[in-house]
Amino acid sequence: MATNNALNNNLASGTGLPLTTGVTGVLPVANGGTDATSQTAYAVICGGTTSTGAYQSIASVGTAGQILTSNGAGALPTFQAAPEGTGAAFTFLLMGG
Repeated sequence: MATNNALNNNLASGTGLPLTTGVTGVLPVANGGTDATSQTAYAVICGGTTSTGAYQSIASVGTAGQILTSNGAGALPTFQAAPEGTGAAFTFLLMGG
């Protein structure tokens, strides 16, 4: 009985449940999952809508040289060719916490 109590305490506190073997089926969004049975490798996952589902995957993973471009509010972004001759440079600032 002590083993069951320890197991129940671990599950209640969020520890001790191996996600690779302790969960079966589709993990719903409400429990931290994507509610999807599979994902496209390297695809970007975006927030969805009530009608499309909580998460949506962009249909394409793009190709070398393409950039992820907004298609406006209410539409998924798409990978598109970068504008030529812009000479755009990107700088990322990483801040420690």
